[in-house]
Amino acid sequence: INAEYMGKSELKMARLLHHAVAVVLLSCVVASALAASGVIHVNVPGMAGIPTWFCSCTMVETAEGAIVSVSGTVGTPFPSPPGPPQLVPGGISPQTEQALQNIGTILDYACRGRAQASTCPKDFRPSLTKCRVYHPTLTADQSDQFNAAWVAHFNGTVPPSRMAFQGASLVVNALVEIECEAFLAN
Repeated sequence: INAEYMGKSELKMARLLHHAVAVVLLSCVVASALAASGVIHVNVPGMAGIPTWFCSCTMVETAEGAIVSVSGTVGTPFPSPPGPPQLVPGGISPQTEQALQNIGTILDYACRGRAQASTCPKDFRPSLTKCRVYHPTLTADQSDQFNAAWVAHFNGTVPPSRMAFQGASLVVNALVEIECEAFLAN
C-alpha cells in the first residue's frame, strides 16, 4: 500500500481491503487442505429453514478426535414446526438460549454419526472452543440481556472464547446468530 498519495480514510479502506483479501486467501488455503483430508458435511434433519444444499456443520476427523465447525445458527425452535422458520418469542435472551441449544443439537447429531459415537459427551458445552456472535444492532440493554443469557447457558462450565460483530441484518430478522467451533475428543 503506497500511503504517500492517500488520505486517512483512503488508507484505512485500503488496509481493510488488504486484510480482507488476506483472510479470503487464507480461507481458501485452509478449505483446500481440509477438502483433501476428508471433510464431512452434516445436515441435521428438521433444523428450521435449512435447505438441502446447506450443512449444519463440517467435521474433520483427526487421530485425537473431530474438529467441528458449526454454521451460523439462530433462535428457531428444534424440531422446527411446519412452515417458514420462526424465531422463539421474547427477544434476544430466548433467541440466544435457543441458538446455543441448537448448536448442542447439531454437535450431538454430528457426534452420533462418528465411528466413535460411544464417546459422545452428554454435555457439549465444554467441547466448544470458539464462537462468533453476530448482531444486526445491539443496544446496551440488548447487550446486557445477551450476556446474561450467555452466562446462564455456560453456568458451571468455562465458556468458549467469543467474538461479537454488529451491523448486518440476519436471517428471519433474528437478533442474534452464533457460529461455533468445537473439538470432539475420541
